[in-house]
Amino acid sequence: MSPEVEVLDQLLAYDLPLNVIAALFPDQDHCRRAIGVMLLDGQVRILDKEGVEIPDWRYRELARQPEFWASGTRYKMSLTDFGAKRVS
Repeated sequence: MSPEVEVLDQLLAYDLPLNVIAALFPDQDHCRRAIGVMLLDGQVRILDKEGVEIPDWRYRELARQPEFWASGTRYKMSLTDFGAKRVS
């Protein structure tokens, strides 16, 4: 199973912190690119600590910062209805 499909499958259960998502990929560069594509495609969304969706352009800025991926990150990934249809 590809990391991208694994992410969607894991998100079926509940939203996950980005450090957990990152661990599903072989390296951080692959992770950043894959998440960017998944965001643009509408499969997932990134939520801040208040549960507010951040826009994809903001993701690209934040993804360059190590604390964005660190344990205890305040950002989570959430599955959209479109993303759920891809794995169900």
